[in-house]
Amino acid sequence: MRAVVMREFGPPTVLRLEEVAEPEGEDKVRAWQPPNGLPKCFCGECGGHVFGGTPGGPFVVVRLGALDGDPGIRPEWHQWVSSAPDWEPLPDDGLPRFPELRG
Repeated sequence: MRAVVMREFGPPTVLRLEEVAEPEGEDKVRAWQPPNGLPKCFCGECGGHVFGGTPGGPFVVVRLGALDGDPGIRPEWHQWVSSAPDWEPLPDDGLPRFPELRG
């Protein structure tokens, strides 16, 4: 598993489960599910977020910083910008912005 150092709000992407290879170091992956929330999977050694989503579900959420190399995709919008902290400004990249979930 890759050790990841990334910004607090590293961009996530939603992928179909069949698009995701099992992570190297799968035996080190730990999961936690908050009450009324989706499971979060992380590296049991460094604590880096690996992916999230419902086990066995059709989709997983992957932080792009957890991937080795260029994932071949780029962000298309910013959502939940109403929760963005003042100390971490959103990039001026011209992408659409949504206060909460994208329309």
